[in-house]
Amino acid sequence: MLAVFFALVPTFLLIAAGYGLRRIRVFDGPFWIGVDRLFYFVLFPVLLARTCANARLGGLELGPLAGALLVGAGVVAASLVAGRRLVAADGPGFTSVFQGVTRFNSVVGVGIAQALYGAQGLAVFGLCMAVMIPVLNVWCVAVLARYAAPGRVPTAWQQARAIARNPLILGCLAGFALNVTGIGLPGPLDPAAKTMADAAVALGLLAAGAGLDLRAIGGGGRAVAIALAGRLLVMPVAVWLMCRLFGVDGLTREIAVLWAAMPTAPASYTLARQMGGDARLMATIITLMTLAAALTMPLMLALLA
Repeated sequence: MLAVFFALVPTFLLIAAGYGLRRIRVFDGPFWIGVDRLFYFVLFPVLLARTCANARLGGLELGPLAGALLVGAGVVAASLVAGRRLVAADGPGFTSVFQGVTRFNSVVGVGIAQALYGAQGLAVFGLCMAVMIPVLNVWCVAVLARYAAPGRVPTAWQQARAIARNPLILGCLAGFALNVTGIGLPGPLDPAAKTMADAAVALGLLAAGAGLDLRAIGGGGRAVAIALAGRLLVMPVAVWLMCRLFGVDGLTREIAVLWAAMPTAPASYTLARQMGGDARLMATIITLMTLAAALTMPLMLALLA
């Protein structure tokens, strides 16, 4: 467990550095907005495309991995919906807990997958993202529409278009297409993409830290506790059990558990604010979960992976 913890230290040091830079106002708000956009629309998709293009995919069975992730996450999500009245006092609050438990921070995941497992682990994590990002977007929008903002739900066409235009999914698909066809990244494209990929990890983690708001901590009580336990403890166990059921083992199972142990996505706050969720509760969950993950992730990886 200590080996895993120390391997994760650099990732969380970069997050802390981002928080510190934002706190002491070395850079102002517009700077971090620009970093977020550069990371999300350019650097991160390039990182995913290069990783997936160069990955050794022989022997990797996507079907069992997808089944383990979808069924594991689906069981947890369905349990939340079934026990909605025990989870939160009102509909908007429940949607924030639901997002907290089901969504994942892809930035932190990429940084840790690369630190612990190298390029091959990063490629498998890219597969997890390609499978789960579209599904989780649909789940969260549907729950928000049902319990927080009836009448504001996007149409099926709008949801499909947003998912199809997601730069992270496009990066994964482009990389896998280059891999399967054998084209790869020829000539100077690969070194250029590597430079951008290296910048993506550092900038992404710094931006993740800059987005933390410790002032948001407070309140929430049972709802916050359920969100943290559901995402950081229950979800990894559920996915691990499904990996055993679907016959997923080795590096692939380790990455699946890593995906399940991620803290929730900062973008959850934006979606909560746009669709009538409890934005303050969402901010509390995001901040506390990111901090708690520094302790729970080594534990989950040591015990399950």
